[in-house]
This record gives sequence, structure tokens and C-alpha cells, in this order.
Amino acid sequence: MSCLSEREKSILHRMDERVKILSFVFFIVMVVSLKTPPSLFWSFFVVLFGVFLGRVGVREFFARLALALPFELLIIVFVPFTVPGQEVLNLWGLSLTLEGLQRALLFFLKMEVACSVMALLMLTTGADGIIRGLRGLGLPQVMTVLMEFILRYFELFRQEMEKMNLARKSRGYVRGRHLFHRKTFKVLGEIMGGTLIRSYERSRKVYQAMLSRGYAGHMAGNHFRRSLKFGEIVLGVLWVGAAVVIFMFERSGAM
Repeated sequence: MSCLSEREKSILHRMDERVKILSFVFFIVMVVSLKTPPSLFWSFFVVLFGVFLGRVGVREFFARLALALPFELLIIVFVPFTVPGQEVLNLWGLSLTLEGLQRALLFFLKMEVACSVMALLMLTTGADGIIRGLRGLGLPQVMTVLMEFILRYFELFRQEMEKMNLARKSRGYVRGRHLFHRKTFKVLGEIMGGTLIRSYERSRKVYQAMLSRGYAGHMAGNHFRRSLKFGEIVLGVLWVGAAVVIFMFERSGAM
């Protein structure tokens, strides 16, 4: 509890969600427009400084980045073979070029910095805080309510899946030999069908319960009334300014 209270006292945790979302999104836009690895490394150092300000655990931060790593590698794995240039290696008729490797490295660094910014935003704001900030920025109410429902019932969906898995095991279920085995596909179809039916029934019951409690199209506390503080605005400007400085130094040829 003491560790959690110390984290909540950090500057980034106390920063207004609206300012944080706008400044972080602007930072990502600037990162995507960068064209050299040194400037992207400097951008990553800025994010690490944000990790320090937010008192975020380094292990927790890099664990979030590791979740996105397989998807990033899947995206860039074919890039070296699609960019023409100086051939480095030929695999089964596919030409791997030096320019392709450079392009793949640039894509990877951009994705890594963007994911690090999103990880920092999530760790210092939380899912509820992000939804509250989006609501304060004027995002359509139907979208914020939908996001709120998804987050609220994601754990419930996981519990339903565990119950179905336990029921299969109690009936002597044995897994298929591999993912593409016919038995595996049959079980996956049963899971999808059962989950669809359960979801429909549960959603109907939840909606009826909400109507009986006076639900009129919006959740309680959906109005964002908190006023911005001068220090929060300054911190958001400094965060945006760091991205602008890196961008200008790169365009001037200093990086």
C-alpha cells in the first residue's frame, strides 16, 4: 500500500487525464514523423524520464513493452525483403537488402517508442482514467460507455471461459494433438458458439437490470467537471516541447 501511495503522489499520476492524453498523442505523432534512429533513441530517453517522473516500476514498464514485441516483429519481418537496394542475402529467391534492414529498424524503433508512450500512459492513468479523459475531451458518449462496458465485463468473460473449460475437463475432455487437429477445431467451434449464447443471455439480463435502476443512456458520473491547473498545463507543454525539440534538431541535421 505504501508503494502504491508513493506512486500516486508522482507528477504524472496527478496530471489531468485530458492534458496527458493530448500531449502523449502529440508525442506519438511527432515520433512517427521522425526519420533517423538517433532521434528515436532520444525520444525513448524522454519516455524513460517520464517513467522516472511517474515512479513506474521499470520491470512493470518493460513487461508491458514485451507484450507488443511479437506483433512488432511480425509487422517488420517482411520489410527487408520488400525494399529494393543493395542485396545482403538471398533466401529462396527473396532478396534481403541493406536498405530494407534500415527501413525495418526504423519501423521497429517507431513502434517501440509509440508503444512505450502508450504503456506509460496506461500505467500512470489506468483504464478508467483514460476513459474519463476521453470523455472530458468530448469523445461521443456512446463510445466511452461502450469502452467502459468492455473493461467492466472483460473479467466476467474470462471467468465464463474458465467455467466452460472446467466443465469440459469434468466430462473427460482431452485436447487435440495440435492446433490444426480436427478435434481442436471442433472444440473451438463449441466454445465460440457457447460463448455467443452466454454473452447474449448475460447482456439481456444486465440491460434489464440497468433499466430497472434508472439507466437512461449514460453512466453515473459521466460528466467531467474538474478544472485544469496551471502546473498540469505546463507539464503538458514541456512534454510536447520535448517532441518538438527532437523533431527540429533532426530536421536541422544535428541528429
